[in-house]
Amino acid sequence: MNKIEETLARVRAATKEALANPKLRKALTVGSGLVGLNLEAPAQQLVPLQSPWRQRIGRDLQPGSNAIQWKAITAVVQNAKFSTVEGAASNPISVTVTPKTAAFKIVGTRGSVTREAVAHAQGYDDAKAVETSNTLDLAMKLEEITMLGGNITALATPTGLAVAVIVGGGSLAADAGGYEVRVAALTLHAANRELIDRPASYDGTHANLAGRAVLNANPAADGWTAAAARVTSAAVAANDRIKITWNPVPGAAAYAVFVDPVAGAAETLSAIVTQTSITLTAYVAGGSALAVADGTSADANIFDGAIPLIHADASAYVKHLNGPLALSGSEIVAIQDLFSDRWDRGKIDEFDLLVSGVDARSMSNLMAQANGGPTIFVSTSDQQAQSSLTVGYHVGFIVNAVSGKRIMVQVLPWLPGGTIVALPTRIPYPRAGITDPFRMAVSYGWEQYDYAATVAGGPKDEFEIREEAVLKHYFPAGCGIIDNIYFK
Repeated sequence: MNKIEETLARVRAATKEALANPKLRKALTVGSGLVGLNLEAPAQQLVPLQSPWRQRIGRDLQPGSNAIQWKAITAVVQNAKFSTVEGAASNPISVTVTPKTAAFKIVGTRGSVTREAVAHAQGYDDAKAVETSNTLDLAMKLEEITMLGGNITALATPTGLAVAVIVGGGSLAADAGGYEVRVAALTLHAANRELIDRPASYDGTHANLAGRAVLNANPAADGWTAAAARVTSAAVAANDRIKITWNPVPGAAAYAVFVDPVAGAAETLSAIVTQTSITLTAYVAGGSALAVADGTSADANIFDGAIPLIHADASAYVKHLNGPLALSGSEIVAIQDLFSDRWDRGKIDEFDLLVSGVDARSMSNLMAQANGGPTIFVSTSDQQAQSSLTVGYHVGFIVNAVSGKRIMVQVLPWLPGGTIVALPTRIPYPRAGITDPFRMAVSYGWEQYDYAATVAGGPKDEFEIREEAVLKHYFPAGCGIIDNIYFK
């Protein structure tokens, strides 16, 4: 018997002895670490990357130039009498033709996966396929946000900032020198990177909001305007509140409010809201520092989305509501006013209403009040229970009180509360030449470019998904926006 066999024989003998002798037995428990890993495959995707509105917009492949041009006839009028007399010519018409140009812009996202990540994920998931699908889904989400709110021109710096002290009702610390306040506006892209604050209540005068340490925000990132000049409140007594107001900025999706109780110190971010009036009931230190100097809201390399194009067109309907949605009789006044204006000015009566989830909730609540709801629906189809109840409303359509047309209400995930956009679903004019008010033009659609591994980068697959595209908004004059809707 060699030494290896001799050693194995002794181990077997010792094991038998241990099993036969209770004093020598040792318990093997979970704590010993011999536990398997029951890992479910594949990796679970728990990130919102949907783009529902983008998928409804038609796309045209139009290569051959760096821009798209078209001409729009925007007025056909007869500026004299319609009547004439025998032997005389009728009065002439005048036609207004407006040339339009939309330049293509390059957009895209880049993914990367190392060779080791691919190897380590084998048998569990396809690392490169996951990275590729995530990159494409994110690109389409960002394209939807751009189609709504991409802006070439910088947003204006907020104006009209004012701070008033409200006696009692809060928990602010006393400060004889007053609280210092500044406000910056955010683009739609920036607003979607931040957490929006909702006031706890609105009593017709005050939208009460407790400040928080806003640590996730990045004021230095693209999409923030320069902050308004500092305004200092009057002296604040213990447990007072401060009401902060400013003028709405056309095209802004949200506003960042910076506050500091120490004279001369740098203000820090206390709230990000979608309305231009809040009453701060508490100050929380530790927010992000104000780091916006000249502003970063302009992007010359992007195309204008629907919201900036509507704001730029003098014929479009723009309403800064400066308050919550309200009822009159059985209609939501602000929305029906938009419908009425569009009919009076352009005979447009078919729209999609693009709304946020918070505004859809407000609309549903208002319509339930107006129509005596909520209605309780009883279903007996459930075989396991005698009956089940469905309670409540969700507004999916709203009737245009002017023409009786049903208007679809579409909730968009990337539209913050406080803004409702009305987009015509068709152009109802004879010989318009087009049916869709807006479409996407692409000189090339979404393409994937795989890069070679470099010495500096190491063995990894890097790739880019990009397109060259622009939004063709043929009819901003037929659209409407209601913004600065207060949360209630």
